[in-house]
Amino acid sequence: MTYSPAVIPPSKIREVTGLSRTTVWRLERLGQFPHRIRLSPGRVGYRRSEIESWLAVRQAVVAEVE
Repeated sequence: MTYSPAVIPPSKIREVTGLSRTTVWRLERLGQFPHRIRLSPGRVGYRRSEIESWLAVRQAVVAEVE
């Protein structure tokens, strides 16, 4: 069984989405990417469920275009 944390740290977002840190930041600012959550004063992360939903929607949009 593979451990899958509920929160993805920013350092792992590139592995999950294939997007650069700057692209994630831009999309987040435009409201086109899930917003990060504050875990503690010096730590943020992204909800895995929101990232997986976002990826599914993006894949569906691409499939419609093709």
